[in-house]
Amino acid sequence: ILLSSDHCKYLEYAYQLLEYFVKTFQKIYGITFMSHNVHGLLHLVEDYKLYGPLDNCSCFYFENYMKYLKRMLRKNDKPLQQVVNRYKEICDNENITYNNYDQLNFTTNE
Repeated sequence: ILLSSDHCKYLEYAYQLLEYFVKTFQKIYGITFMSHNVHGLLHLVEDYKLYGPLDNCSCFYFENYMKYLKRMLRKNDKPLQQVVNRYKEICDNENITYNNYDQLNFTTNE
């Protein structure tokens, strides 16, 4: 409902569904899984009213790059500095040229 621009007439229904889900979440999944993200669902209809379909304000486009960012981290401490350092290393390594190793002949002593 909240992904399409032509579903404005269903906003109240969408809110009722989200409100019901948030109210019953703890009964279904338990308190262990409760978080502020569950409460955040109640604001989705208002976001739709302000910004249009949720894809207009979604971070989903960047989620595909999370695996690259995670690979840049070597420990839990100072993640931003680590990403900057790894990015600098990548940029520095782009300037390195490699010899043509295809011309090397390897032999074994058998």
